[in-house]
Amino acid sequence: MINYKAATFAQEREVKHIIREVGKTLIIRLLKILSEGELNTGCIKPELVKNWLSEINKKYSTRLSVSRICQQIHAFQRQHNLDPVISELLSGSDNVKTSELPYSHIRQEQVQDFVNLYSDWLIEITGNEKWKIEPMDQWTLVDPDSSIGSPLYLQEDAIKNCNIQHIQHLAELRDKGIARIVDFHNSYSLYIYRLICLASGYRPVVGACGRISDICLESGKCWISDKERREGVAARMIVLPEIAIQQVENYIGHLDSLHFFAHSQIHEVTDHIALIKAGHADMLFFIDEGQVIQISPKTLKPYMTEQFPVAPNWHRHFLRSFLMTR
Repeated sequence: MINYKAATFAQEREVKHIIREVGKTLIIRLLKILSEGELNTGCIKPELVKNWLSEINKKYSTRLSVSRICQQIHAFQRQHNLDPVISELLSGSDNVKTSELPYSHIRQEQVQDFVNLYSDWLIEITGNEKWKIEPMDQWTLVDPDSSIGSPLYLQEDAIKNCNIQHIQHLAELRDKGIARIVDFHNSYSLYIYRLICLASGYRPVVGACGRISDICLESGKCWISDKERREGVAARMIVLPEIAIQQVENYIGHLDSLHFFAHSQIHEVTDHIALIKAGHADMLFFIDEGQVIQISPKTLKPYMTEQFPVAPNWHRHFLRSFLMTR
């Protein structure tokens, strides 16, 4: 049995219809050699293992240690290009600063598949059949769809439905013309924000999605710097999908139309759009009573609460968990 609870384990009741349920435990079938010995009862103490390894090292002139043996599963994971999250879960990693466990929705079947591959590999290198997995008939109550980790691997239908409704709302605002141009801009900025974040994994920070100058529209390359670090460089370069590039181009066209409207009505917006086009200001912004409002978790919250009431970094959980299935 594996016990794990992510920080996002508890969710608000009103969003249970779009999140994926998770539990606190997973049950997996162990290697036969483990279930046959005292290790299955948890009676082996660390001191006993260290003494046992010390005797082996003296007898065979080896340098085995508990930590080196524990690292074997990570070596297997790297050698076979498997997801490091599973090996971290199995080895009990508690390095939350570098672990991607909190962002991952992990199904029982994914963990068991990893253990099965590890079992086959151990049999191959040792020639010992006791590394086999316990037979399935002893574990008839195991649910392959049970999950632990993040519930923010949102249901795909919920994301699609939200986007469809958003696009329909934009069309309704556009049809109302100049009278609703500010409302249209704010809703359109939110749409572009969600699209780019879902396409890139951009963190929900102040100035999220960056500047127009951060994106090369010809190659699709996007420079992202969304995390401060005391040491080293946290920026990265990714390639945005074609749909995201198309929407950025459409958004630039929208800014031209907004600039024409605001030129005689909202001078602050006119000046801000000029800065955006020159690459000196963040691309996305809201308008409130003629004032330019910077995109940030605080300013996004009213829009997200009304339309998509989940944690603002849900897309990073979704991407991490979705890519685990590919």
